[in-house]
Amino acid sequence: MVMATDRSVTVFVNAAATNLVVCGLARQPVVVNAIFLATCAIPRSAPLRLRRIAAKVYHYGGIHSGCGIAAFVWYVGLMVRSSMKHAGDPKRTPAAILVLSYIGLVLLIVTIAVAYPRFRAKRHDYFELIHRFAGWLIVALFLALLLLSADHDRKAQNMSLGRYIIRLPAFWLLVVAISAIIHPYLLLRRVGVQSQPLSKHAVRLHFTHTTSSFGRGIQLSKHSLKDWHGFATFPDPDGQSFSCIVSKAGDWTTDTINNPPTYLWK
Repeated sequence: MVMATDRSVTVFVNAAATNLVVCGLARQPVVVNAIFLATCAIPRSAPLRLRRIAAKVYHYGGIHSGCGIAAFVWYVGLMVRSSMKHAGDPKRTPAAILVLSYIGLVLLIVTIAVAYPRFRAKRHDYFELIHRFAGWLIVALFLALLLLSADHDRKAQNMSLGRYIIRLPAFWLLVVAISAIIHPYLLLRRVGVQSQPLSKHAVRLHFTHTTSSFGRGIQLSKHSLKDWHGFATFPDPDGQSFSCIVSKAGDWTTDTINNPPTYLWK
């Protein structure tokens, strides 16, 4: 991420950053729940055509993957432009910024590569870990690049770093991205679970720590820093508890069915 007075570079920066932020928000629990709550609020009396369109909300994962690929394309364009500028005049794009930028490019390639369907199906746990931690590293790298680039460019305009950086769209996009990452961990808690085996392919998990609403999702994990999995919830008639159904679809779900948990992170 190179901040420069060259407008063409700024366009690439903002486009890549915007797509990356939307890519992340498409998987953020609060955003996902807000989308489903809005969809479920559509009355049954609404026109069938409208309800059919609303039902496509289950394809929201396409926003995540689509924006991720779009961000990669814009980032490649940014790297080409920045490399050309550095070759023409090394002072316009310092080597340190260019090196960090290429490291970011490698991380993006790895993140996209592990999402390939065959690898994801065979090595789902590795996919989850790489996808999560590489994503965090990319955001951290962007922060470093933003600070280095802003510090380099502010000198030409004789401005303080703080005053210069708050004028950059990429800064506010980064604030949104970091907030989206931190927010779920501020609410992190370990809760008790009552497991109800349904078959060799499914188990129902009952939670009594709070209630839920129809259409709301929940993210569950056996380790707070490892793989997280999302499930739809079903509120119980008593209004004080809820449950979700875990079906066999991978290593994590298979282990959950074979070894029903008594506690999970949410």
